[in-house]
Amino acid sequence: MVFEDKISVQAVSPRVLIMMFSLVLIIAMVVLGLSSYMIFERVVTKSTLLRVQAIAEQRRYVIEDYLEDTRQAVRQLARNYAWVNISSDYIQREADGTLDNHPRGKGRHPMVTTARAAMLEGDFYDFFLITPEGRVVYSFKRQSDFGENVIDGPLKDTGLGQVYAAINSYGQIETSKLSYYAPSDRPAAFVASGIYTPEGEQIGVVAIELSVDRLAMATADFAQLGSTGEVVLATQVNGKPMAVTPLRHAPEAAFDPEFFNDPSGLLPISRALKGEAGVGKSFDYRGVPIVVSWLPLAYGDLGMVVKVDYAEIMQPLQELQWSLFVVAVVTLALVVLLTRLIASVSG
Repeated sequence: MVFEDKISVQAVSPRVLIMMFSLVLIIAMVVLGLSSYMIFERVVTKSTLLRVQAIAEQRRYVIEDYLEDTRQAVRQLARNYAWVNISSDYIQREADGTLDNHPRGKGRHPMVTTARAAMLEGDFYDFFLITPEGRVVYSFKRQSDFGENVIDGPLKDTGLGQVYAAINSYGQIETSKLSYYAPSDRPAAFVASGIYTPEGEQIGVVAIELSVDRLAMATADFAQLGSTGEVVLATQVNGKPMAVTPLRHAPEAAFDPEFFNDPSGLLPISRALKGEAGVGKSFDYRGVPIVVSWLPLAYGDLGMVVKVDYAEIMQPLQELQWSLFVVAVVTLALVVLLTRLIASVSG
């Protein structure tokens, strides 16, 4: 029996041995390639998730810090009794017709000087002083809202009118949602507080219009986000997400309440607007697979998404796959040539 086994082994031709060895080699390469793919995919996805999460936290801090600085500026003015007296005098003089105002708000009254300093220090878009009757008696920009009434005039349903109507107690700070504001012909959000005397009498309201450019800066910076990465900042209108800054892949989508077609509420931006925070793989508004981080913001009913296309982070792996495929094809070709050469020599 042993003798017969030896004969059968010796009967195996070199060509067959080479083919068997090559088959084993190719199978090993396929297994190695698949294993490398799975390991690489997990490592790259995890590192990208950590990266977009860190970027999302940093961008959230930038936006919330600006909003909080604005709220603090309004709070400090409203609680500064020296400025309260200045504002009271301005409102009284305006009502009496004795206020010497220069065009474009560059008057001589101390209230104007204070407003100008606050504008420069806080990087705001506009500064308002509103009477208890709802009339805008001071505006740094002096746009079409100057002189209008926020209670029963054209400003009633704007963000400025809404924060004014919501104020009913000392120390209360109100922040509006971002929405289109016709006098500025741009999106706007407002922060406001009541102005009270030491005796508790409300003499007016101070309001600041935020600079949307400051918010857009946080979403237009694509550093560390590659060629497909994007930051989405949105609010909710009638239960639907609405972008409040231009999108990288769809600049025209800003302030279009019908752009995000998400009736199921499963898009990451919809989840952020529900108050959820998380990271993972998902699909974006284009239907493209993404690696994404989503989170809510503290003010203005805002949600944020930071994402990168899944295809982009996997591009190096696709190149590796192509390289392995080329190696496998070249190896197979060499095996075939070597097998034919051995066959011709043995023949």
